[in-house]
Amino acid sequence: MFRFTAAIVLTWAALGLQGAMAQDFYGNDDLTGVTPRADPALVQALVDNQHSLGRHGIDTRLRVSHFLAQVMTETGGLRRLDENMNYSANRLTEVFSRRVVTPDKARQIAGQPEAIANWVYRNRLGNGGPDTGDGWAYRGSGYIQLTGRTNYRLRGEETGLPLEMRPDMVRQAGPGLEAATAYWTARRINPLADLNDRPGIRRLVNGPRMEGLDQAILWHNRIWTGIYTGRPPFPNEDAMLEAAEADLEGDGDQALRRILIDEGFVEAAEFESGDPARTQADALREYQESRGLPLTGVLDDDTFYAITDPSEWRGVDEPELAALSAPVDADRGVSHRLDGAASSPSMTALEPNEGSGVADAEPLDADEAAALGGAGGTYSAYETAEGRHEGGDFIPFTVIGDDDRQTVLDTTAYPSRAVVQILFRKREGLGQNLCSGAMVAPDLVLTAGHCVHGGTAMGRWYTDFEVFPGRNTGAKPFGTCRAVALYALQGWTTATLVSDSRLYDLGAIKLDCAVGERTGWFGIAALPDEAFGRPSTVQGYAADKSPPGRQWISFDRFRALEADKGFYENDTFGGTSGSPVFTETDYRITCVHTNGLHGSGNWGRYNACTRVTPQRLQTIIDWIEE
Repeated sequence: MFRFTAAIVLTWAALGLQGAMAQDFYGNDDLTGVTPRADPALVQALVDNQHSLGRHGIDTRLRVSHFLAQVMTETGGLRRLDENMNYSANRLTEVFSRRVVTPDKARQIAGQPEAIANWVYRNRLGNGGPDTGDGWAYRGSGYIQLTGRTNYRLRGEETGLPLEMRPDMVRQAGPGLEAATAYWTARRINPLADLNDRPGIRRLVNGPRMEGLDQAILWHNRIWTGIYTGRPPFPNEDAMLEAAEADLEGDGDQALRRILIDEGFVEAAEFESGDPARTQADALREYQESRGLPLTGVLDDDTFYAITDPSEWRGVDEPELAALSAPVDADRGVSHRLDGAASSPSMTALEPNEGSGVADAEPLDADEAAALGGAGGTYSAYETAEGRHEGGDFIPFTVIGDDDRQTVLDTTAYPSRAVVQILFRKREGLGQNLCSGAMVAPDLVLTAGHCVHGGTAMGRWYTDFEVFPGRNTGAKPFGTCRAVALYALQGWTTATLVSDSRLYDLGAIKLDCAVGERTGWFGIAALPDEAFGRPSTVQGYAADKSPPGRQWISFDRFRALEADKGFYENDTFGGTSGSPVFTETDYRITCVHTNGLHGSGNWGRYNACTRVTPQRLQTIIDWIEE
């Protein structure tokens, strides 16, 4: 624990030093001039770590001002990094719909921030039920407020910080800012900032309803006029960005009026039929009276902070709730196209095929060897969330009892040559990861869902795939193929709970080469209920063994079967995810290895695979024939 904490401190100290030598986008006086009630520590972190903005391309006046506007909107003007969940019963029913909190429930939990968060954020955004504590642990936090367990996990993957395991980190200034800039980059917001597209920016930050849009406009006008009006362009700005300056002022009154209309202090028609300035002043006085503020009739500091406070606009998105309850055919497939073209249309291939077996004595090139050597094994979010942890670090539990794995020395023999190692990135620019898979057609690899997509509706498709059939340490006897399409089950990509997604952890990769003609491929068959007690064989690439890049095979039997999963004591490790599971000499895949021990029940006693069912078999056929 101490070593990790010290490393974080040293990292941020070093980055702060780099920031001192980088472009100054703003100073302490600039920020406190815009938001004088800000927490000084949050202001100082923004000043000291301006490098974080530059590293994410937030490096023009427009981009920086829009980033700051979203930060101010999300944090109430840099006053706190976590969502204020201390609502009265009346305010709870005003902010959240009756589908989220009924009046009776509001009275039960009013004034209890932790209970409120656990209730209103239950069973959504990757959180569990109200008794799990996820709603409070993963409440809105950070400079751009992450909400929900899945968002914490994804931003953690992008920053290299263990945000899902240590959610309080995002409520600290340094990591919270890094998570915000990573979120900005992941949502590709810079191009919209270049266009001064305020609704588009807010949609990417907050969702389809764009809650807080008018508040963000008020903050952006305040930032632009307070810091950047009259300031020379930054070195990398072009004429287009300078020309956009003309569009930045004049909509503040309209934003304020929309807020007053939405809050019920004035009717839209009153602005059209009377004196707009007087109507606005009267409505502001009504708002001020309702909040116990001085009745000035102008947008003074007291009123500005009150009317832009996140508790005024933040709620639960009704369209999102409707989507959560929409029926999904979980065993149907979804696809994602990548660059490139498939080698040729695949044939339906459900029977084992040994291929020609023609191999090359081809070594890995230097770049491939370096990438594979630096990559780590992949674990699913559901396993890391409920698995063992020491000092906050995930400790895999995948070897049960004695380690009985055996080395596969000849990977040019069938079926070993049809087992592949998969190298990929979870996000562009991140480190690389390893999985296993199996050829099931000339150009299709069957693997785990978490080897192609992050899982749940908040996850994303992975990128930069390279596939090595029959790799044997430094040799790639069947060359390298790349991915042109990715596939997964809908239950994997649309689940709202991480614990639900684990039932559908199945995916595939379409290749740009028909290497299966040489390696051959496995057959595929549904795993029957009668398979209980039958032998189970898992063959793939484990990341914990030396030398790296060897295949390992493990033998056991199916010790438990559930509708969607099979369980066994075959020994595995990170990197084995996606490996074929078959029965000794019957080279038909009936299950795909996915995870080690975690949670309770069969999940906590055995390693597991995703079953091939009749419905999933048809989905795999569709992937082959696409």
